[in-house]
Amino acid sequence: MKFSSYLIFFIVALLSCLNLKVFAAEPESAGNFIQGQDFKPLERIEVDLVDDLSQLEQVADIEFFYWYGCSPCAQIDSRLEQLSIDRPDLKIKRTPLIAYLTWREQAYIQPILEQLAGKVELPSQQDFYQQCIQDCSIFNKYESTLNWIQQEVGANHLPRIDESAVWQAEKNYRKRAGKLSISQVPTIIIKEKFVTDANMAQSADRMMQIIFYLLDKN
Repeated sequence: MKFSSYLIFFIVALLSCLNLKVFAAEPESAGNFIQGQDFKPLERIEVDLVDDLSQLEQVADIEFFYWYGCSPCAQIDSRLEQLSIDRPDLKIKRTPLIAYLTWREQAYIQPILEQLAGKVELPSQQDFYQQCIQDCSIFNKYESTLNWIQQEVGANHLPRIDESAVWQAEKNYRKRAGKLSISQVPTIIIKEKFVTDANMAQSADRMMQIIFYLLDKN
């Protein structure tokens, strides 16, 4: 009788655990994403500067705020890169976030790469993430960033960089994040209507599911 009681207790406990797992998995379903919990409406943007007008000339389907020292950003960036291949109809925009002064120099990387694209065989985005996650000090100065890129591409020298365009791009990144009150990475904006971030999504997989859900929602 005592053995039967323990057996019944064990079965009930096991079923409770299974029910808990099913319940915990439910938010992974796109139909269960909740506004205010998994994503929220983006505050209205006032476009009043020429820089803003050029940036918003074509609203991005997905805007991705990132930092190279962020492991979850590396995961999302990899998935978005694949998504851009699978869905060439989507406009995906990458925007470095300068949440701290120490992140400012890393924001120079994107405009540098944009200027060098097509001129030299560049390191991949994941190469930059891997380096910055291991030791980001190499990107703490503009000159050392160029030196690192030059070493990675195996070139004696790099094509000329328009430095003023690099400084202006970094300034625009800061303005953009400030207008939208973006303060953490990774953060995703969908069609200038909705935003989700690391705190709301909780994982890279859920963030991608939220992205698909919001794209379908619009």
